[in-house]
Amino acid sequence: MQKRRKNKQFKEKELNAKRYSRKDKNYRKTEAHRKKSQRDNSDIRQIERQRELASKREARKNEDFKKTELAAKREARKNEDFKKTELAAKREARKNEDFKKTELAAKREARKDKNYRRAEAESKKSQRDNPDIRQMERQRETAAKREVRKDTSYRRAEAESKKSQRDNPDIRQMERQRELAAKREEYQLSSSNTDDGPSDKKRRKTTPTSGQTSSGGQGQLSHQSNQETPKDFHEPPIHTAHSIQDDLLEKIKKGTNIMNIAPSDLVDFGGQKSFDMTHQLFIQHRGTFILMFDGRKGLYTVLTEYPQGDVTAASILEHWINSVLTYCNKTEDKMPRILFAATHSDSFSEDEKSKRILKFNEELRKMFSLHKLHEHIMYDNVFFMNATDAADRDIERMKDTLVDIAFQQSTWGQQMPIVWVPLDLQISDMRADGIKLIAKERLLEINKSNNEFALNERRVDDFLLVQHSIGKLLYFDEPALRDFIVIQPTAMVNILRAFITDIMFWPEKGPVRNILEHLSSTGVLKKTDLFTLWSQPAFKEILTDVRTKEYIVQVLLHLDILIEPKRYTDKDTAADLFLVPCIVKEKIPQKMHRNATDDRTICIAYHLKETVVPSALSFKLIGAAISIWPLKVEDSRFCLYFQAAIMDADNRNELQIHVEGRE
Repeated sequence: MQKRRKNKQFKEKELNAKRYSRKDKNYRKTEAHRKKSQRDNSDIRQIERQRELASKREARKNEDFKKTELAAKREARKNEDFKKTELAAKREARKNEDFKKTELAAKREARKDKNYRRAEAESKKSQRDNPDIRQMERQRETAAKREVRKDTSYRRAEAESKKSQRDNPDIRQMERQRELAAKREEYQLSSSNTDDGPSDKKRRKTTPTSGQTSSGGQGQLSHQSNQETPKDFHEPPIHTAHSIQDDLLEKIKKGTNIMNIAPSDLVDFGGQKSFDMTHQLFIQHRGTFILMFDGRKGLYTVLTEYPQGDVTAASILEHWINSVLTYCNKTEDKMPRILFAATHSDSFSEDEKSKRILKFNEELRKMFSLHKLHEHIMYDNVFFMNATDAADRDIERMKDTLVDIAFQQSTWGQQMPIVWVPLDLQISDMRADGIKLIAKERLLEINKSNNEFALNERRVDDFLLVQHSIGKLLYFDEPALRDFIVIQPTAMVNILRAFITDIMFWPEKGPVRNILEHLSSTGVLKKTDLFTLWSQPAFKEILTDVRTKEYIVQVLLHLDILIEPKRYTDKDTAADLFLVPCIVKEKIPQKMHRNATDDRTICIAYHLKETVVPSALSFKLIGAAISIWPLKVEDSRFCLYFQAAIMDADNRNELQIHVEGRE
């Protein structure tokens, strides 16, 4: 008892000392500065997170604690009476009309004062203009949605409601009408703009009433339209992208156009490791990457679908992370960001699922916590999801996380010159129509159709280069490449899939398989074979003619994905075939490898400080070398191998390149 009293007295003394010291302004400033420095210091935050996780792991080792925690969760889920009581109380509060009337009357009285109205208007305007306040509002909305979605009954009801809406044609029609109404409200579409076009008869068959104006200015719909009989009733006008564009041009003239839409492209590589060489086409500094693996097999189970027998989810994840971060530097916004998602959570109970998430987090932490660019890797938060459930909690959590990451980007809210809007909208229309590539001369003609909003050719180039830098299209300002623009960058995935693809995706037999087998063993791809691969139905829609195929070849040569071999002959035959270092699977023969280490060989070895040599870097090194020196030919075969190549320096000497390491 005495010890307890002494401990209590000591705690009271300590608290009194803290209260007294906090009265000192200097102490408070010092303490606030210390806390802020701790928040800003990533190392300290990392240590704090590790301590928290360690304490949680220690607590979970205690069986009594686990049982108590699980029992508490079950009780919380079973406590339906509390939820019903809470919902009933909310309904009662909403029904309290007297309270609402009193509140509204008080607001009306307050608004009669001019000073109050001015202050309220200025307050709302300052909130709209302040990006920090808007950010806080968005975060509050996101947090509220997360809280609501935690309720399983709510998620089920929401999923059933969405399914019933999809199945019901009447509800779908109503949704479409609502969307059109929202668009009209957002863009402030006038009736005159929609009635005076060439498609006037299709859009609206009713004649203007006495309360309407059909002039070139803005028209106001009369209230008489609400009194029309069912016989005279017609559906509201359907606004196409082109009609919306006309209205936007009108708003641009007035300088009132504001766009609140943030488009986003989704690129799915389908788990193909071969795409790591092509990542410079798709991997942007501002991108977010989701690396997925099978939650049933875990990270270290050997994957049977890979015949080499040494491939695990961990090795694939490490491979992709090093490919993504190859050209990445430390930045304040920590972009790009990499997330992890495990699938098939429906194969486990809630308890097993929780244990597996902890296990995945621990394994990923061991793999990447010491990585040089670990701040880009979100290894402490694995999303273990059930892809068969549209209302799965982890799927919703991942969506919210992606939105939060987007808000954190330094380019969020970056303004675009208003004169670019017409051309940007026209390119969006072409994407919606399924157009993937367009000739630059055709784009310049479309630009001229914008009349007073047409850009000169130099400004069009500036527009295209900025759009290329943010990943919305592909435009290379090089002599052989500036004649075309890829307005749908994701189409390049399909173009490359024709020849850069893993063996599991090859056809079982036929000429296409023969071409791919020869390419995989030798790294040589004839131009005629490449065009044969692109003539398959899956690629005909994108590469419609020889001119576009020749352009894509030049792009792939520019990016070192295809290499033109160097020849020491009078006849230039380099254009007839290409080398593809990133697709070669055959390793260099041991005999040739031993020849490179005998007494007559001069060896130069470069040891990189990094623990991993990304495979994309090794492919670029080999590609650069074989474009300078001709490859050695032995037994009618080019000496090009997986991460190795042999070249003829002259008639008596050869040059070998070997890349060795963890990758």
